[in-house]
Parts: sequence; structure tokens; C-alpha cells
Amino acid sequence: MIYAAIETPFVLWLLFRLYLPAGPYNMDPCGKGTFFPHLILYSVFAYAQVILGVFGAAWAFGEGAKIQAGLLLFAAAYALLFAGFMAFFYESYMVGQPAKSSYTLSKYAVVLSLGFSSIILLIAGGVWTAVEVGR
Repeated sequence: MIYAAIETPFVLWLLFRLYLPAGPYNMDPCGKGTFFPHLILYSVFAYAQVILGVFGAAWAFGEGAKIQAGLLLFAAAYALLFAGFMAFFYESYMVGQPAKSSYTLSKYAVVLSLGFSSIILLIAGGVWTAVEVGR
């Protein structure tokens, strides 16, 4: 099961990379700097996932559910990577050339795959932990 948690963002990245339109993508369709409020909301959501994942993993580990704790820790790690890559890509976009879009399909797929992986693993790990501990 831990191997599935490790492979999840890679599989999702490949699927997003194959099935999304080619791009280039624009981070600020309404002008430079308009994505910043969304970046803050996404970051707060990711940090909430990190807190839930870490506390859930501590609870699961305390109850003897080590595999579920691993899933929740992977969810927390992917949420941190999601927030970090999104901020990094946005900052590199902000300091880049105004006429050139540096937000490619691959970068968009990385952000999407990490975000969805963190949500999927947080839900799966939380539900699985609740079922195992509730027995």
C-alpha cells in the first residue's frame, strides 16, 4: 500500500500530462499579480492538510495502524510539495519576462498531481484509520 502512495503523484502526473490540452498556461489571466489571493488560499488549504495528516498519523501510529499513518504522512508531504511548487512556479512567473509564459503543461501537471495526491491519500488514510481503530 505504501508503494501505491509513492506512485500516486507519478501516475496522476502522467495522466494529466497526456490528457490535458497542450498549453501554454497562464497563471494570471486577469493581469500580473491577480493569482496571488488564490495562492494564499491554496497554501492555507495545503497547510491545513499537513496539520490533519500529521495529527492523523500520530493518532494512527498510537493506535497501532502503521500503514495508515504512513499514508497520512505521505498526504502531508505531498501537500507541502504542492504548496512549495505552486509558490515557486508563481514566483518564477512573476520575475520572468512579461510576454513569455513559463507555466508549462508539465508544471501544471506537477501542481495538479501533488494536490490531488494529497487529497486522495488524506481521505483514504483517514477513512482507513477510522475503520481500523473503530473495530
